[in-house]
Amino acid sequence: MIRIVLIAIFLCLGSKGFCQSQIIIKTIPLTLLRPNTPMISFALEYRKNHVGPLIDKQAVTQYSKAIEEAKSQGGTVLFGNRVLAGKKYNSACYVLPTLIEASSKMEIIQQETFAPILYLMKYRTLEEAIATQNNVPQGLSSAIFTLNMREAEQFLSNCGSDCGIVNVNIGTSGAEIGGAFGGEKETGGGRESGSDTWKNYMRRQTCTVNYSSKLPLAQGIKFDI
Repeated sequence: MIRIVLIAIFLCLGSKGFCQSQIIIKTIPLTLLRPNTPMISFALEYRKNHVGPLIDKQAVTQYSKAIEEAKSQGGTVLFGNRVLAGKKYNSACYVLPTLIEASSKMEIIQQETFAPILYLMKYRTLEEAIATQNNVPQGLSSAIFTLNMREAEQFLSNCGSDCGIVNVNIGTSGAEIGGAFGGEKETGGGRESGSDTWKNYMRRQTCTVNYSSKLPLAQGIKFDI
């Protein structure tokens, strides 16, 4: 569970997470303070760096604004909420990934901030978690972590996630090159990669060959004359 949250908060911008246990929610911030927590550093220092800067100062402003809105709506900051300063952060675009305990009633979870903020919510049933996840304008990628086959199949079914990418026991960051990449709702607009790539260079043609000595009509229609 802890690794899942680390990946979500450090790699997926503007994420929402659901957790059944309040104990785990309270334990996660302590885990983020461990010595081996992912590093925030200069973007080109990729061998030891896990998180680089936001794209510009406007993105930093949006990061801070989203956190303040979450707090005003009843959210509790469990970790983060800091713009980093110092010699290697002189661009003022480095921020600490932030974990916020939230609820499904908060308006902020409807927004896509494009900043390392994870809204973590407690749920009672899988149906409740799926309904909350689907009740947002965005729909790019989603994932469930479970050892329960029924839960996994429900999440993948037409009663489950409404995102364009739906994973089981793997994170939401990126997609395999062989699979079609794309979302639904406000993050919809088609797919790329996978079979959808070569389909863009082809046209569909319906062909029917009659090998009999008779002249049948489509759909088995009878027209005897």
